[in-house]
Amino acid sequence: MDIMIFATADFPVGPATTSRIKLISKILKEGGHNVTLAIFHANTKNMIPENLQIEGNYENITYRYLNGKTVRPSKFTKAVFDSLRGLVNALWYLRTKKKLGRVDAVIFYTPDLLMTLPCVVFSKILRLPMILELCEIFSSSDDKLLKHRIKRFGSIITDKILPKMCSGVIVISTQILEFVTNNNISLSKIFHLPILVDFDKFSIRSKDSVHELTGKKYFLNSGTLEDKDGIEYILKAFLSISKTYDDLYLVFTGGAHPDRKKLVVDSAIKFNLENRIIFTGFIPESQLIWSYQNATALLCCRSNKKFTNYGFPTKLAEYLASGKPVITTYVGDVKLYLKDRHSAFIAEPENSQSIRECMELILIDPDLALLVGAAGKRVALNCFDYRKFIDPVDKYLKTVIRY
Repeated sequence: MDIMIFATADFPVGPATTSRIKLISKILKEGGHNVTLAIFHANTKNMIPENLQIEGNYENITYRYLNGKTVRPSKFTKAVFDSLRGLVNALWYLRTKKKLGRVDAVIFYTPDLLMTLPCVVFSKILRLPMILELCEIFSSSDDKLLKHRIKRFGSIITDKILPKMCSGVIVISTQILEFVTNNNISLSKIFHLPILVDFDKFSIRSKDSVHELTGKKYFLNSGTLEDKDGIEYILKAFLSISKTYDDLYLVFTGGAHPDRKKLVVDSAIKFNLENRIIFTGFIPESQLIWSYQNATALLCCRSNKKFTNYGFPTKLAEYLASGKPVITTYVGDVKLYLKDRHSAFIAEPENSQSIRECMELILIDPDLALLVGAAGKRVALNCFDYRKFIDPVDKYLKTVIRY
């Protein structure tokens, strides 16, 4: 089949969205399908140095930025026009591919209403089978900001109506599966595709070191520093344990909003620990893998909120594949795959003391940490390596699309 994936994302380098659409594309490609990744517009508002080409081929995945650039404008009005340009071009691109006979089905990745609904309607007109991929349920967010409340209202339509308009739904967690089935979607239309990782890539030792981390003992958190990631509790735990371990650092990789970064910095300054916090920003994937593999432990301490329980963080699979011990919380589907002090160190969500205890156990018992890291690595291979899903996804597609 010729399959087109629509997404709002950074490509080929970027955060969790980038990783997931890349691996879904690989699952389809290695299952014998032709895949085109059609990106409405970039996600981040700052330049990711590696993302220079608006179209090309990366790891055998054909992609194209439909808005014509790889950087998301910061100003609101420019961002609106950027989105409109991406949407109009998406409709034209879809029509062109259909006329040429180069698209048999469309996958929409965790869509937002304004970008996706017109394409869904147009795909209906073109009689193209559609599959909705859901990684999060945005209508469950309790964010109080006005722009997020408005977006949440639109997401109610996205989360409840779009699944009914599509031939199939791919879900990342059992909670989303339950949400969709409660919305009267037949189980036969749903495929549970959990977090994914290219196990070989993250498990093989990387030699591309990060200069500012070389020789340092550190705990690492990768992500955007949002409330859902429990950063407040991670920071409190580190501030506490750093009083005992004066050679320990806390490292944050990835893109963080300046306001969120400032909160972390201000807290560190308050306790005279600003020199013990390191922000690497976006770094090449090979260096990110090195930073995982050389960490004392990796942090994925999500808060216990309705929104986060629906989700399932991609970085957790990457952490586990690195073979290093992981500190996480029993939020969402974590409890289905990991066991405390066996394949991960499990802290109570939103509990800095519990996170601190996990940190200290890793520091005082490195042999246990080594065993737990190895067990977590086996979980990554057995449960999350994308290659395990090539045949099941192919079978699912042929069932719901009836190709």
